[in-house]
Order: sequence, then structure tokens, then C-alpha cells
Amino acid sequence: MTATRRRIASLLCLSALLLTGCTSKVPPEEEPPLPPIDLRDAVGEAMPPGGDIRRAGARLSGAEQRLYSLVVQKLDALTEELSFHGVDIESVDRIWNAVLADYPEFFWLTGAYQYGGWDSTSYLWLEPTYNTPADQIPEQRLQAEAVCDGILSRAEGMSEYERALFFHDFIVENTSFDSETSKNDNSTTQLSASRTAYGCLVEHLAVCSGYAKAFQWLAQRSGMECLSVFGADKEDNVGHVWNCIRLDGNFYYIDPTWDDPIPEEGDPEILSHDYFCITTQELLQTHVIDEGQDPPECTATDCDYYRMQGLYFEAYDAELVGQHIRELTDAGETMFSFKFGSPEECTRAMDDLFDEQRFFEFAEDLDSVSYGTSEDGRILRFLL
Repeated sequence: MTATRRRIASLLCLSALLLTGCTSKVPPEEEPPLPPIDLRDAVGEAMPPGGDIRRAGARLSGAEQRLYSLVVQKLDALTEELSFHGVDIESVDRIWNAVLADYPEFFWLTGAYQYGGWDSTSYLWLEPTYNTPADQIPEQRLQAEAVCDGILSRAEGMSEYERALFFHDFIVENTSFDSETSKNDNSTTQLSASRTAYGCLVEHLAVCSGYAKAFQWLAQRSGMECLSVFGADKEDNVGHVWNCIRLDGNFYYIDPTWDDPIPEEGDPEILSHDYFCITTQELLQTHVIDEGQDPPECTATDCDYYRMQGLYFEAYDAELVGQHIRELTDAGETMFSFKFGSPEECTRAMDDLFDEQRFFEFAEDLDSVSYGTSEDGRILRFLL
């Protein structure tokens, strides 16, 4: 009998960078013509077509929301320079960050930009930094959208919970964690597709931001409210990104990257659900949320994976747990997990099942088992 503890993938995410601008352009001799985006038009009562206002955009002022909608349209059209009249860089930066937060499908944006302007004409220009040449983006968009369409078609008719679980499992089962990009903090890796939804869905290689953006894109495309949340691993303070989603009216946290753990050498790869639809209280046992985001408070437990699967036990009950062990092993399952109401109850289960050898009373045909617990000590895993 061996005790095992899963090694979680090393995670590194970089927050979007603001590259403060330059004014290398030669100022015009006279006021420039009306630019593509003009705040004087954007503050009108009629909302421009397209550019739907999503969660981060909804936190902007009314005038900024209208400008946000126009920025979305321009970025969707692959506009390489945005220009503004009558708006300051602080407002533009708020709009820019809201668009980045709300639109993971704009995978060609690194998050950085350059800007400049002339106070005398209240003119401001902004150039987004792309992670791929502009002429290659249309083909990449077709590839990514085709993948999304295929996944969404397979999820037709599912409930919100079922769709979220399907997207989560698809991403985990079809994506490899990009350890090389994760461990390098430089301008080259900032341009890596692994940080994007495209890298996750098309190239099947991603770091945590790629996992989170791919999940957000699929969830939003299927009609669910979903956002990416930035923070860090509580243990070592390494930057990290995960998701928050609304299912049946309640918000839950989901971390697809941490549900794709790197096994120890010789161990099988596993699909985990430890971080599928958990509460804020549970999340904060292992995660730290960056300030300034104000994500929803997640208190509901209805869609917790283990509760939905009938694998949750508020307290350890030997007969009830034993019945599940017998059913799972008789069905030929070789990997399964139970979640308990507290680390103490999980410890009680472990002591009884393994120190007292009760496990082999319930799984009579077995003579060995590997087991281990989750980071928060509430989940007991079995490997047969």
C-alpha cells in the first residue's frame, strides 16, 4: 500500500502590461481629420450596433460603455490603430482593460499597447500590440471559431451545469500545460500563443491564462456569464488565472488548469474536478485574488462536482462510504475521489479505511490501493 500526493503543474501568468507610450509620430500641421473613434459620437443615446457590453464593461460609466462598444467593433475588424478625441488616457486604459477581460476571442492581443497624442488638439492614438502578424489572424480566427463551433454543437441540449462540465473536461483532456512558457518571464513568452484561447483550443498547448480564456470563450458563446479571474497560488505567490461562472443563477469558481495536474513519474494522467464549481471560501484556501477585480462572491454549493455526482459526504459514514467504494470497484473504476465536509472528516475516513484496513472489506477483490488527499485536505483520492 502506497501513499501518493499529486504534483500540481507549475503555473505562471503575467497580467496585461501597459507599455507607456511614446510620441515618436510627427504632430500634424493642423488638426487631424475625424478619427475612427470619436467620444463625441460615442456618448450619444443610441448604443452602437455590435460590441456587446459584458461584465467588466458594465462597470464603466455610461460614456465609457459606449466607447467600449466602439472599441470592440474596431478590434474585431483588426484595426491596428485606434484614435480618440476628447478622452484622456486613464479612461482609455479602463476601457481597454475591460475589453480584454470581456473578450477572450481577441486572442491576437497581447494586452500591451503604445499610445501618444497632442494636447493642443485633444487627440490621442493607441496601437495595440499583436502576438501574431495581422495577415495571419483571419485564418487563425477561422480555425479557432471552427473548434468552438464543433464543441458547442456537441453540447447542444445540455443544461448549464452539463455544458460547463463538458467544456472543462474537453479543455483538460485535450490540452497540455506549457511548462516552457510558464517558467520564462520575458517579451518572447508574452507573445506566446499558449497564453491565449487559440493556443488552448487549436494548438492544445497552454498556460493558465490560455486555459481560462478558452473556458470563458466557450461559456460565453453558449450563453453563460463567465469571467477570468487573476491572482496567485497562495503557497508560492506565483501568478495564476482561473474562472468564475454563473450557473442556474449562482456564481462558482472553476480552475481548469489546476484540474489538469502533472502526475508524478510513472503515475497515470488524471482528470480532476477538485476545482469545479467551488465557493469563494474553498478557493481562498489555495488561491489569492488580485485586488481591483471585485469578482462575485461564490457561496452556493448546488453545482459542486462532488455533490452533483453523489460523492460528497458532510461527515464520514463508514457504511455509506463503503457502499460507494463497493459500487465503484465492482463497476471497474480504477480512479475515483470523495469529498468531505472538512479536513477532519477526511482524516477520519483515511484513518478508518487505511489504518484500520476497512477499505479491503468493501473492495474484497483488491489487495493494494494508492491514496492521497487534496491541497485543502477535504478530498480523498483512490488509485487502484
